[in-house]
Amino acid sequence: MLMHDKEKIISAFIHNFVVKDAKERSSIELSNPKKRGKFMNRLNHNWDSILKMQLLTKIDKSTDNQDAIQKKLKLKDDELVYVISNYGEVDDRIIAFKDVFPFIYSRGLGTILMNTNGDEIYLETEQENGPADRFIGEIKTEN
Repeated sequence: MLMHDKEKIISAFIHNFVVKDAKERSSIELSNPKKRGKFMNRLNHNWDSILKMQLLTKIDKSTDNQDAIQKKLKLKDDELVYVISNYGEVDDRIIAFKDVFPFIYSRGLGTILMNTNGDEIYLETEQENGPADRFIGEIKTEN
């Protein structure tokens, strides 16, 4: 199995999905275990002000189930994803999609799963009233 560089994945995620004004702060927080909680807090409460919302598509409630989301992400069960999550058991890990998605799906706390290129993400927001909002973000590369 290839080893993936977490720093490169985080760097690509920040470059692709974090708004300009939050890039430096997010980089510092995500790369420092003692400060990571600050990013997680913002992910729970201000995700829409730190992420480039124009790149994210809200998942319609009618297609909000694990199979439909996995199909939209175009991820195979054994494909590796990097996790930014309020769930310490999976946070800051590179793990197979099938081993993490059922664990975080619809549990109520903010989580981001991203492919190892950092150009596609799944965002599950903190659950407040009713079901949590879920989004898919993708950087379209042109050849």
